Amino acid sequence: MLCHLLLDNYTNLFNPLLCTGCGIHCICLASRRLFAYSLAIHLPLWSAKLIRKYRPFLLFLVVLPFWTNSLIRIYGMKVFLGVKGVLNTMLMDMGILSESIRIFKIPK
Repeated sequence: MLCHLLLDNYTNLFNPLLCTGCGIHCICLASRRLFAYSLAIHLPLWSAKLIRKYRPFLLFLVVLPFWTNSLIRIYGMKVFLGVKGVLNTMLMDMGILSESIRIFKIPK
């Protein structure tokens, strides 16, 4: 009975409604990707032709997403690997560690 239920899930993969939904989703993803690529090609060309006064601001707008991404990743690593972080708490709960260890040399 359990095997039959699991095999029914695989037959649902070929459901026309599901295939249509996945196709629409793939088209949306491809169109967003093409828009991002066209923006990545035309934005530097457009900013090079602008007045010198606006170039630093456009550079800031280009760098801002990368800086934000790095900031969020570093903060997440600090939360996960900190002295009272997820990793130390999990290892102490399992009994592998008797006291928390300091992985990062972060000043208090």
